[in-house]
Amino acid sequence: MKRYIYIILSVLSAACFTAPAAQAADVNDCTVQATITETRAGRNWELNVALLNPGTTNLTAFQMDIALPNGVALAEGTLRPGDRTLGHTLMANTLADGTLRIAGFSATNQAIAGNEGVIFSLILNAAEPLSVGSYNVPLTGILLSLRTGIEVPAPNAAATLVASEAAQQHTLTFVVDGETYAEYSLCEGDAITLPEQPEKVGYTFTGWDNLPETMPARDVTVNAVFTLNTYKAFYYLDRELYATQDVAYGATITPPEVESNDAYVFQGCDESNLYRCRAP
Repeated sequence: MKRYIYIILSVLSAACFTAPAAQAADVNDCTVQATITETRAGRNWELNVALLNPGTTNLTAFQMDIALPNGVALAEGTLRPGDRTLGHTLMANTLADGTLRIAGFSATNQAIAGNEGVIFSLILNAAEPLSVGSYNVPLTGILLSLRTGIEVPAPNAAATLVASEAAQQHTLTFVVDGETYAEYSLCEGDAITLPEQPEKVGYTFTGWDNLPETMPARDVTVNAVFTLNTYKAFYYLDRELYATQDVAYGATITPPEVESNDAYVFQGCDESNLYRCRAP
């Protein structure tokens, strides 16, 4: 797919050299604007990129490079189109120097709708909280393609990424029978993601005791709660069901009494199969 995009842009670029310069005049006043909003102090931001194209509605594709601060990267799966590019395909690629390249195109040569507004947005994450401050995020190498096959560069743009002081992290520990089962570092107010449900022979897991809905401003330890299972024992006398018992896991099985008669003397239950009794 990346090779396919490269070929498209190469063809459009070649067309630029043969088309009359007047055909590109309508896109000379096109500009890109970017805004970055902090969504989690020092860790997460939303980037929105808008295109202003007052002189034409025939733009079909775009490409730009975004230089991100060290330690900041695109959150996987968060690149999404704006209202103007709902019919377009968007692609993100991290270059060797860490620059994020975004490209958008239409396989059917559909124009970007309207003359202004957001063409894409994405989420940026920092693996570790950024130092408090403001960071310049330049958008360079901006290319716009017309439906006629002309590709025209647009002026560079920039946005400011502000990193506030990150909230202190606290430890959430999940414990099963006195042993640490899972452990997470979370900030106050973070949603809590549960680990895989633990299993215990003879017991049914029923939840975690005193688990908060969101992470409080302190370390938290929660313990797994299990309910002891009860199983049913079946007793057969001469191949017919004689009695049943509910027996808790691990409890001693006490067979019911069987009265002897003139024809039979009850000798007990078969030890290899405690619920099958003998009355020879």
